[in-house]
Amino acid sequence: MSTARQDRGGRRRTGGVAAALAARQQDAAAEVMLLNDEPHEPYEKRRLSKAVLTGKVTPHDAPIAGPKGVAGSGVVLKGGTRVRTIDRAARRGGDGNRRTHRV
Repeated sequence: MSTARQDRGGRRRTGGVAAALAARQQDAAAEVMLLNDEPHEPYEKRRLSKAVLTGKVTPHDAPIAGPKGVAGSGVVLKGGTRVRTIDRAARRGGDGNRRTHRV
């Protein structure tokens, strides 16, 4: 089962990116942070996998959120951060480095 869906421009959006952009769209004043275990913006892996592996393009050439990336929609990207724990009652997620993030 895929967690990706297409936006009006035909770009596929994974669950995390789609959720972050939808939360930001629902409340423009809210602080929305997307945690990503990769050091860069989430990118179109299926479309670029061969081109990235051969060095023809970089992941930065096709961000899932479009040319301006998630920052263009007011979402803060925290790359290199893998969520290891989630405390639903406290609405917090931990990255394993004693840092917690509000979820």
